[in-house]
Amino acid sequence: MFNEPPYAERHVRWCERTVREIIPYFLLDLTGFKDFARLTGFSFAGGCLRSFYERQYQGSILFNCEFGIIKRTIMNTILKVTLWLIGIFMAIYMTICCFFYFSQDDLIFRRMRYPTGYRYNFQAAYKEYNIKTADGNIVNGVLFMTPKSKGIIFYLHGNGGTIDSWHTVVFHYNNLGYDVFMPDYPGYGKSTGHIKSQQQLFDAVKMAYQHVKTLYPENQIVILGYSIGTGPAAWLAAQNHPRRLILLAPYYSLADEAKTLYPFLPSFILKYQFNTYKYIQHTTTPITIFHGDVDELIDHTSSIRLKKYFKPGDRLIILKGQQHNGIDENGDYLDSLKKIL
Repeated sequence: MFNEPPYAERHVRWCERTVREIIPYFLLDLTGFKDFARLTGFSFAGGCLRSFYERQYQGSILFNCEFGIIKRTIMNTILKVTLWLIGIFMAIYMTICCFFYFSQDDLIFRRMRYPTGYRYNFQAAYKEYNIKTADGNIVNGVLFMTPKSKGIIFYLHGNGGTIDSWHTVVFHYNNLGYDVFMPDYPGYGKSTGHIKSQQQLFDAVKMAYQHVKTLYPENQIVILGYSIGTGPAAWLAAQNHPRRLILLAPYYSLADEAKTLYPFLPSFILKYQFNTYKYIQHTTTPITIFHGDVDELIDHTSSIRLKKYFKPGDRLIILKGQQHNGIDENGDYLDSLKKIL
């Protein structure tokens, strides 16, 4: 008589071998052959498994092995692999989130610090100020003056460059009869410190504005923000009573822009919200927004969304063919500015 090994041993050995060879069929059964299984009265994987067994163990008592054990083994294997892949994915995702959280200061604010003793060399008449902030740092600002001034533009520039590179726009406003005061953000140019939080940046901008109020009556001050500067400018206008607020290429909020650029990142890791849409709702001064319709960095639909929070007298002007940079030199912008100012 043929001596078979004990049933349990043969059963386990056969199951291990079968699992390796039948997994592809089982996956097909799970993904694409359920209708076929219902029509034929048996699952594709189950049928393949039984056919395989009959070929290998015809006449053996293992013919009565329960196929549920095989399927449970397969499912456990798939579950382990899935959990392993999820774990790897989560580790990578958390690494990416940590990178963006700890490097967002440098990603948002592209600082360029000048060496000690650096001197400006502007052709226009100017006066330099070093304004001390609450945290003990210095905000460096330059006042560009014009004869017979009608008032002053408090200009908050974009995140790239410093006063030295942005001063070229000043003559457009000087030609309209306005002085321009342009501060550098903490860590930019000759300003000391480092931007670490939204409130710290707001406080630095506020100190610079308070200094300007000692030089000009507030009803002669126009706050102007460009790009990244539009959030702080809108916040500043909501806290004070300038003559007018002008925003060039503003964002709805910085969190909204982050969702557009990095949709895979959770919003709570962003330290800088810059909720422009909230600030303009608390601004009593007239608001004018300019935005290019082919802006490649901040889509002009952001300004269209801001329009719904306008009060009577506020305006949105879309500049045809205008990209993100160079609004100060746009002819339609300058023509509109003459009428506004």
